[in-house]
Amino acid sequence: MPMQPNEPVSGDNESTAELPVLDVEAYEASLEEDHIAHTDTWVAPQSSLGFQPVDDQPVDDTAATARRGALDPAARTPAAVDLTGLSATLRAVEDRLRQKGERLVALERELAAVRADHIAAIAQSEGSAEQQASLRASLETADQDRSRLERVLAERDARVTELAATLVQVEAEREAALIRVNCDLVLQREQSDARIQVLVTRSTELESELEQLASDHEAAGRRIRELEAEMSTRYDELELQATARENEYNARLAERDHDLSAAEEALQRLEHELSNKNVKLEELASSNDDWRSTIVEAQQALSERDQRIRQLESEIASTATAFGKIQRSIERLDPVAEDHVDAAVEGPQRMLIRTDGNTEFVHQLARRTRIGRGPESELQIDAQYISRTHAVIMAGPVHTTLEDLDSTNGVFVNGKRIARQTLKDGDRVTIGRMHFRYAVRSSVSR
Repeated sequence: MPMQPNEPVSGDNESTAELPVLDVEAYEASLEEDHIAHTDTWVAPQSSLGFQPVDDQPVDDTAATARRGALDPAARTPAAVDLTGLSATLRAVEDRLRQKGERLVALERELAAVRADHIAAIAQSEGSAEQQASLRASLETADQDRSRLERVLAERDARVTELAATLVQVEAEREAALIRVNCDLVLQREQSDARIQVLVTRSTELESELEQLASDHEAAGRRIRELEAEMSTRYDELELQATARENEYNARLAERDHDLSAAEEALQRLEHELSNKNVKLEELASSNDDWRSTIVEAQQALSERDQRIRQLESEIASTATAFGKIQRSIERLDPVAEDHVDAAVEGPQRMLIRTDGNTEFVHQLARRTRIGRGPESELQIDAQYISRTHAVIMAGPVHTTLEDLDSTNGVFVNGKRIARQTLKDGDRVTIGRMHFRYAVRSSVSR
């Protein structure tokens, strides 16, 4: 049955005047080659999107579902989504779809041209049934290709829409992640800036303190050097003064010792004369027989004797006065004794003797002698190891008692620390770090 031609398109009437005979087999071969080339162009995105080449078979829903699951962001971890690759693939798909659309338009135009040629051929060869059947088959094949291409294009549009939605979701997640990361970075930056500011402030304070300490240290060093120089000068001066005073004291003590020796010799001479007078008195008493005969001579002799005795007593008193003056001079020369020593009036003389080299310093003890660093002490020792009121010595008629007045460094007798003890002649007394020897001497008899 001859095929009814469609209404010819306006503008094609002139082109159908003389048309060559349509080579249907060549046209189908060209369509087959175009179909193969068309399907090959969809092989490229397989690596990233998992698409299968388009063929004449119907689309497998299971494979499409698997591919959509592979592109589903919920089924893939954020680390597995390659945004760059997905964007590139989407752009490649859009380019291919645009090319396929252009190709489809070209095919529609070719189909329209073929239809026009077919209509013209039918008009020229209505008697050829075989050609009509071939043309009808070609038209049906072209319609099938067009329908198949439209289905493929619709599937590709749906896939592109799905990929675009996936890309939008991935972009949104990426933007949210970038916002979170930026917020964290801003917070960490603020914390780091605050910490750096605190450290800079602390560093500035430490540098100021270090400079102040260095300045104080330098000032202290200068002060120490000044004090050392002053102490050295003062020590030299004191050493010279001490040496001069020691030489002066030694000279004056030697002079006083010479005077004391002369006084002792005079006293011994007077005692010898007094002893001779006593012998004479005994001789006069023994000569009782001559007493009556020589009463006048005896009375005269007694008168002379009394006068001589009074003279001797006067000389003895003068000697004792000179001896007292010599003793007071010695005490004034001693740097640790007071000028107003209250000497014991009864019993033998008690004294503390301090030896310094070959020189002995004698301190005569009063009834109550205070020893310490304070000016109120009778025996004043100006030393750091001596307390202000260190000890006291009580001299009685018979015994002499040494008592520690709660001193810091203590009082020692014969190497043993004591609180209160009776002294004996020859005891070694240590007060602080100063050593003495306690001595007892008989009083001078008149």
